[in-house]
Amino acid sequence: MKPKKELIGNILLLKDCIKLKHPQEYILNLKNKQQELLIFGCPHSFDPTDKKFQEIEFLFKEFYHNNKKKKIEVVVERFIPPVIKSKTKMIQNFDDTGFIAYLARPKKIEVFCPEPTSQEILNFVLQRGCDKINIAAWVLLNILCTKKILNIKNIGQIIVTLIQIKKQLGLKDEFLNSIVKKINSVAKKKILPLDFKDLVNKKLPVQIICQLQNPSTDKTIFNRVGAEINLARDYFFIIQILSRLKKGKSIFGVLGTNHVVAQEKVYRKFFRKNNEV
Repeated sequence: MKPKKELIGNILLLKDCIKLKHPQEYILNLKNKQQELLIFGCPHSFDPTDKKFQEIEFLFKEFYHNNKKKKIEVVVERFIPPVIKSKTKMIQNFDDTGFIAYLARPKKIEVFCPEPTSQEILNFVLQRGCDKINIAAWVLLNILCTKKILNIKNIGQIIVTLIQIKKQLGLKDEFLNSIVKKINSVAKKKILPLDFKDLVNKKLPVQIICQLQNPSTDKTIFNRVGAEINLARDYFFIIQILSRLKKGKSIFGVLGTNHVVAQEKVYRKFFRKNNEV
């Protein structure tokens, strides 16, 4: 299914979100007589002493009180964590995602995660005109951006991931060479060797790699691919959240701040059409 152009036109790209200079903690709260949407946007935190957890808990309790006679669902980012009894452990192990699941489960509130599959993301960016080699190259850059020195195990895991991407994209056997050559060409210098074994225990040019990977700029083709992948995540989040809103459900969630800002216009349009109060 092709991405809906009208919907995409109402989603902000990451670079445009950043230009707005919004606060790190950003609350989107919309309601009508039938339902409510409250999404708390914030940087992810594994620190149980972070004061934002007190605010999230207060907002959740208030939201539950106001909507308990309605159908409530909770949205989380990345994955649905298993719930353990310790609030501290939930935060330390699963950050704010774990915390909101911890709050929802005792009240038997459904927790959902709208993260798209890797295949859905690839299909989205391909239909948006991204080149297959550029997509695979960005995946490699994204992995390397978090590494400083690679060992044999790291490299094995990277190759397994890239082979999976190769199958999903339908690339030819020599795709690894093509990826590295494309990265070096765009970087205008040799930052990666053609043979991955040459990376073992070598210091990576992380700054250059992360500049090429960064989805919040559009300086290179890889930055633009990263922006499209980020857009894909927001698109699929919106599809699932809107689907539930259209069924009259009230939704509480905690997401990364930029995702809330990127998606805000779509939800405002929905509530305007449905008698926002």
